[in-house]
Amino acid sequence: MPLLHLQIKADLENIEKIEPVEGVCWKFEVENEASERKTITCSSVEEEELEGSRGTANFIMRWAKGAQQSYIKIVPVKKCDGTYTAKDSGTWKTICGLECRGLTVKKVIITADFNAYSTGGTLFEQVMDQLS
Repeated sequence: MPLLHLQIKADLENIEKIEPVEGVCWKFEVENEASERKTITCSSVEEEELEGSRGTANFIMRWAKGAQQSYIKIVPVKKCDGTYTAKDSGTWKTICGLECRGLTVKKVIITADFNAYSTGGTLFEQVMDQLS
């Protein structure tokens, strides 16, 4: 099954790092093969059991015209802890891995579920609302 790497690129000035909060809720615009689109929210800490399987996923749905369940599972990626640091500034970096079945992520909608730390150590909570 293909693994989608969610990447970000930012120019950090006076910011040491940005990172998703624990229990981040990712918001995506997704599409199926019939070009139906929906905006969904996928929690990194909530898991549901897949029908007819021993596996779990972070988000499960059924499309109006399809009987098969579609899902997104947040999966670990080597050397990826979700943090984007000053050293990464100006480059693309993977912050999350997604296993998708029955849907395609078309757009990531940035929410407030990120914190930033200044080079002086000050914590700024929920910064992405101000940046996006």
